[in-house]
Amino acid sequence: MIWEGYLQPLYSESYTFYVEANDGVRVIVNGQTVIEYLVDSVTDLDTHLITSKTPITLQAGELVPITVQYYQNTGVGMIALYWLSASQSKQIIPSTAYFNQPSSLPVTGISYMIQAIDVPMAPTDLA
Repeated sequence: MIWEGYLQPLYSESYTFYVEANDGVRVIVNGQTVIEYLVDSVTDLDTHLITSKTPITLQAGELVPITVQYYQNTGVGMIALYWLSASQSKQIIPSTAYFNQPSSLPVTGISYMIQAIDVPMAPTDLA
């Protein structure tokens, strides 16, 4: 899965990013790879909390490109993206900070979880 969009920070300061995931993930912020952890989990409950290699300085109110690349090898997929700065406690990045394109409104809606089920599906009769 690849998600590309933009983040809008509230503060002009250095941010540290964290990802909680099972299986592999790469996070690129403003063209800089801040997290790269391409390791499969042992079980569905085996999640990893990965911290960015180095903090990255962001400017308040400015949209910054972000790309999240995630793969799920088997079982249930899970990923959560966090950030932390001097003025902001560590938190899951809220949907109001995500934008699909530079001139769009923030991504809105309720949180949701996608669950992969390892059960073959029967063909659908489309006739």
